[in-house]
Amino acid sequence: MNAFLSTNKLKYGMLCYVKEVPDDTHMFIYRGNQWEIWEGQGGSGGGGLSLVVVEDLDELATKTALQMRGQIVYINSLDDLRFWNGEYWESFRKIYIQSTPPDDKGGIWIDTSEEGY
Repeated sequence: MNAFLSTNKLKYGMLCYVKEVPDDTHMFIYRGNQWEIWEGQGGSGGGGLSLVVVEDLDELATKTALQMRGQIVYINSLDDLRFWNGEYWESFRKIYIQSTPPDDKGGIWIDTSEEGY
């Protein structure tokens, strides 16, 4: 993660998932010139969203409270990120943060237009 600090690839607000960390904090956000622990925000009704780590699909099936549209989970045994699309846990590999819908439908789009806020 820190190797990216010396590149021009970082953008403010970029998220980074680190699989193996000693204190069980896996998600970081880039703010300014450093990485900070990402607390995870979003959702409605005060619930909020965060990245949740589960061991396998069986464990995920027992956590029905996670079934909130947009909730992201990392499944250790599959080394896979998935999000709840409203019906099922869907795999994705990219997150698009932009004001217009991406052409690639295989990722998550965070709408930064005025209508998206």
